[in-house]
Amino acid sequence: MGRIAKLAKILGPKGLMPNPKSGTISDKPEELAKKYEKGIIKWKTEAKAPLIHQIVGKLSYDDKKILDNIKALIDSIGKSNIVDLYITSSMSPSIKVDISKI
Repeated sequence: MGRIAKLAKILGPKGLMPNPKSGTISDKPEELAKKYEKGIIKWKTEAKAPLIHQIVGKLSYDDKKILDNIKALIDSIGKSNIVDLYITSSMSPSIKVDISKI
């Protein structure tokens, strides 16, 4: 991390700064790169509430790609563990998703 600190002013604002807590720093970078190539789903939760925040796509994605990402998220969490599911873009109203139809 000491060697990378010089680049923090450039990488930090772009969201590219590695962080040991997020698992982006390793003694074996080849293994870590293979793990990320296969696809890793990580989600953020609220500390005091049972909420999960997860990015499933961008507005530029087509509907099928976003739906595939939502299905992968639901499969990784489990339908029985989800009470309500809402999708939203940044700064827009949310839309409730009917899990039984996915």
